[in-house]
Amino acid sequence: MLLNKLKEIEIAIDGNENSNLEQIQTASILKHLLLQIDYKSEHISDLPLERTLELLIHLKGEALSLEEETMVRALFVNM
Repeated sequence: MLLNKLKEIEIAIDGNENSNLEQIQTASILKHLLLQIDYKSEHISDLPLERTLELLIHLKGEALSLEEETMVRALFVNM
C-alpha cells in the first residue's frame, strides 16, 4: 500500500514542472527503504504512522530528513 502511494507521488512529481531535485531524491530514498521490507513477514500496512517512521529510521540507520518524514506523513494522509 505504501509503495503504491509512493508511486503516485513519484508520478505527480514527474508530471509537475515545479518539482525540484530534492523531492525526486526524497521519493527515491523512501522507495529504496520500503523495498528493503519483507512484506510477507511485516504487515506494514497495519502499522501506525509512528511505528512506520521508526521502522524506516531503523532501515536507514539514521534519522529521516524533514523532507523524508513529511513525505511519509503525506503517504499516510492519502491512505
